[in-house]
Amino acid sequence: MSKKIISKIWKGINSIANKIYKKILKSDIESEGSDNSGYKPQPVDTKNKNISYDYTSKDKYILTLVISIKETELADSLKSEGCLTRQTAEKLFESKQWLLYSQEKHWKDTCQGLFENPHQESDEYDVYYIKITLDRPDERFSRDSNMLKMYDAFKELAEKENKIQISERQPKESYENKGFYRV
Repeated sequence: MSKKIISKIWKGINSIANKIYKKILKSDIESEGSDNSGYKPQPVDTKNKNISYDYTSKDKYILTLVISIKETELADSLKSEGCLTRQTAEKLFESKQWLLYSQEKHWKDTCQGLFENPHQESDEYDVYYIKITLDRPDERFSRDSNMLKMYDAFKELAEKENKIQISERQPKESYENKGFYRV
């Protein structure tokens, strides 16, 4: 084959690949925010591979994690440090059992009591709740997110100064019917 023919074939393949990429990118953008949280990010630049979103929502978002009572050392570390380090963020990612990512209003309506009620009896299945107030929405914590995206989001939490609150020991059943999902 001559170089001209190979060059034309290569250009055609690149053109088709670019069209497919744009369709996939458009589909991903349209499906963002479908977790019923009421938030849908708006793309700023769809022609650029590095899409940034315009987070105009003034609502705060709350990330609440459920970890086993066996992770008392992690909970104590978070209490004493008052913030996430890279190590504690990775440990928290590995230790989480259930997660709830929601707007602050929804959280206050359904979960505030988890941090107000001291637990009376001890059980080996008890849990701690870790509440992290986010400075902006981050759909990588949503129910539909994949674990790789969520892992990256956890690592980034360590780079920010988010407000963290750790509950007292609570019974495992306390998170039922509040919207938590298994991760």
